[in-house]
Amino acid sequence: MLSNLSKQQHPGRVVYHVKDKLEEVDNDNFKMRGKFVEGGFLDVLAKSYTQYVHIKQGAAPNTCKVEWCIKFQPLSEQLKPQAIKAFQEYVPLGYKALEAYLLSHNDYK
Repeated sequence: MLSNLSKQQHPGRVVYHVKDKLEEVDNDNFKMRGKFVEGGFLDVLAKSYTQYVHIKQGAAPNTCKVEWCIKFQPLSEQLKPQAIKAFQEYVPLGYKALEAYLLSHNDYK
């Protein structure tokens, strides 16, 4: 699907690893900004990317809503559509995996 993501770079996974740096955390408003510094789509589809996350109270008790945004600079204009598609399709899968893990462990409920 993503021609630039070779099996040598990411065997069996879309993203093998990521390292990010938290640049801003707002504990009162449940917001954070983090810049990716290694792995993921860096040097594959993007020169740089930063994610913004805002956690809000959900409609039902003991739930939340997560607003997530990524701002990125593509490696090239030709790769921009591919990068957008990758961020839209694959990054939410990471959040779903994290959610499944947290819900399956009683100490996080």
